[in-house]
Amino acid sequence: MESGNATFETNAPDWEYWNNDKLSFGRLVAEIEEKIAGWVALTPYSSRQVYSGVAEVGIYVDLEFQGNGIGSTLLETVLSVCEKEGLWTS
Repeated sequence: MESGNATFETNAPDWEYWNNDKLSFGRLVAEIEEKIAGWVALTPYSSRQVYSGVAEVGIYVDLEFQGNGIGSTLLETVLSVCEKEGLWTS
């Protein structure tokens, strides 16, 4: 959010809101030398039954770690989680 790139949020939501908004699976964290380098999480696209297999992917890579393939690795990994969980598009 500090960079202003690729987010519709202007402030970080509190934990309770963020936690309740995300699916219980597909929450992954990349850690390097005990620092959080990035994360990925899934949000239901809609509460309508017709969209039950669809999720929005939220991904973040800390500025310090960008350009090292962390985002690609997180995305590849969460997509394999989606397949296991029966999501058909994300």
